[in-house]
Parts: sequence; C-alpha cells; structure tokens
Amino acid sequence: MGVARYIRENPSLRIAIDSSMDASRNQDLSDRRSRSIRDALIKAGVPSESIQIGAYGDKKVMPNSRIALLVSTIN
Repeated sequence: MGVARYIRENPSLRIAIDSSMDASRNQDLSDRRSRSIRDALIKAGVPSESIQIGAYGDKKVMPNSRIALLVSTIN
C-alpha cells in the first residue's frame, strides 16, 4: 500500500480520514468505510496514533460515497 509506505517513511506526517457525508446518505456506511481504511493502514504498519477519523469537510461539498485522506505534519 503506497500511502502506508509513504507515512511510515515520513513519521512526522499524520492522516485524517474524512467521513463527511450529507444527511441524505448512510453515515454508518461512511463510518465503516473509514474504519476499514484505518484498519488497513494499521495492518500495513502505520502507527495508530498517526491516524484520525472524523468529519472534517463541508458535508454539502463532499461528494457522496467518497472518503478523503487529509495529510498534515506535526510541529
């Protein structure tokens, strides 16, 4: 998994998995998708403390049925 390798090679990076979804969609499905991505990253060797899950985007702008990965550095 390219993302996992990149995060492992750059330990100052953190990932946020954005599970924003408009109210007309199934938020539970979005949450399960986010957890699956988190679990796959952890299985691929990314430290769990480097990963957060939440609704970070504007639900009206976020495309339905999409998960976004947000990458940042710690200072």
